[in-house]
Amino acid sequence: MSAEGCLWFPDLVIPDHTLVLPFLLGSLYLANVAVHANNHSPDSERPRSAKVREPKQISRTFPMNVLFQLWTAGFTCVSLIMIPISTMVPSALALYWTISAGTGLAVTLAVMSPRIRNLCR
Repeated sequence: MSAEGCLWFPDLVIPDHTLVLPFLLGSLYLANVAVHANNHSPDSERPRSAKVREPKQISRTFPMNVLFQLWTAGFTCVSLIMIPISTMVPSALALYWTISAGTGLAVTLAVMSPRIRNLCR
């Protein structure tokens, strides 16, 4: 692996010196968090076909929207922390994480599409 390269990095065992992979990885993670935050917000309107009953509160003192905001803030922080972490790992691992994040985002967007949902029924 040390003699083989891919795209703009000549060596897969050293970190990406151009920082393209780390910032692409962080951007894809942030996009995935944003898509989920916009799609699953407790205040968002549900379609009439959705008959899922969700509790508005987990307990008497902890509203669901506070938990959702904490969840979103936590995963946003993880997305931002992954940028410096991915600058220190081999390019092969950062490439794997980036491809995985991109595939996850593509699948999430595809599942949200009404056309794809109708094809799967």
